[in-house]
Amino acid sequence: FYAVDGNGQITEDSDNGRHLCHLEMPSAFTQTESCEPGFLRDNMFMYATAAYKGEKTRLDFNHIPATFRFVVTNSTAHDIVLQELSVCASSEGVLVASQSADISFDWSDGGAECSFGADGHNRVAVAINNGTMAAGEEYIAYALALPLPDNGAFNGNTLTFSVKHDGQEVVALQVDGAKLAEINGSDIYNW
Repeated sequence: FYAVDGNGQITEDSDNGRHLCHLEMPSAFTQTESCEPGFLRDNMFMYATAAYKGEKTRLDFNHIPATFRFVVTNSTAHDIVLQELSVCASSEGVLVASQSADISFDWSDGGAECSFGADGHNRVAVAINNGTMAAGEEYIAYALALPLPDNGAFNGNTLTFSVKHDGQEVVALQVDGAKLAEINGSDIYNW
């Protein structure tokens, strides 16, 4: 079992026969160029388990965070300055993403588990540097989110996707959280 943190370091700790790794995900990202998600690499958490058969080894990788992919088109007749894209929940205490993930592995059974913290973020955003967009131009931005332990909190709430440009925040899309949870079951990040 290996868990790689945001600095490319293998983190391994032993507690009661289990190996543990704690990962933290930020709620704010900064992107400089359209369609260039390289800045996410420090938070592309994953873990792998190995299966040995004779001299052959098989690694099964599990990518942990979900990826928000925002596509914005300047539908005005003039240039705009794109500043930020975000997703947030309508109620203050409702979360859209976990803040942490814990990966544990037991050598005796070869099983690995990933669990998500109940602590989290009410808003996930990506700030845009160099976001000047000509009329008709498209900008693609990315942000990462760790899944929540469950999606029950979305019932009765709304997820709001917003675009901030030229100092003005505009609601681009609102999604009923209960409907989202109903459609996707336990996988609320499959939009």
